[in-house]
Amino acid sequence: MRVELLPPYAPELNPVELVWGHTKRNPLANYAPPDLDALVQATRRGTRRLAGNQPVLRALIRHCGLPLRLT
Repeated sequence: MRVELLPPYAPELNPVELVWGHTKRNPLANYAPPDLDALVQATRRGTRRLAGNQPVLRALIRHCGLPLRLT
């Protein structure tokens, strides 16, 4: 394992920020939930669907430009 020091706030280097951005732009775009529970359920569905999409997840990690080795 190798530690990479990151700036205090660098969302462009954080793959999780890219996952949230993808989720907000794709399954949740233009979604107007009737209540908070509906929003939580839709968010969970969207992130679970993304979790099963390995090519997109790998692309998000590669986009960060961090020296990660994907197996």
